[in-house]
Amino acid sequence: MSGTTAKSSHLSQPVVKSVLVYRNGDPFFAGRRVVFHEKKVSSFDIFLKEVTGGVQAPFGAVRNIYTPRTGHRIRKLDQIQSGGNYVAGGQEAFKKLNLIDQQPLCFLGNIRSLRESSALSHRQPLLCLSDIFLLPYQPAVR
Repeated sequence: MSGTTAKSSHLSQPVVKSVLVYRNGDPFFAGRRVVFHEKKVSSFDIFLKEVTGGVQAPFGAVRNIYTPRTGHRIRKLDQIQSGGNYVAGGQEAFKKLNLIDQQPLCFLGNIRSLRESSALSHRQPLLCLSDIFLLPYQPAVR
């Protein structure tokens, strides 16, 4: 009998969902994790309000949620799957970007000395402004 009550109490707990939300048309936004549960977020409008605060969109309030690959518009809270990726948009149309499969443009660990980077500069362009160049220390000679 205790096995039955344990099972029913497990089913009565609120469903917690965690999704990764991107900004519509922003290829440089890495995405923001939004975690919500059914007690706090009981309607789709409340979910949109939570996402608006989470992604801090430059277009204002989030009005639409899309799937990133097809741009299918999500209209109900039941359609959101935990662990899924979604795109938050305002009143503008969905802008398809390859947000899921792209690698970040910059990553830590791209540290090269100035001599090495200048020798390679004619062969490969710098990918981003976050490259760090280390200059050899040379004390002033007097």
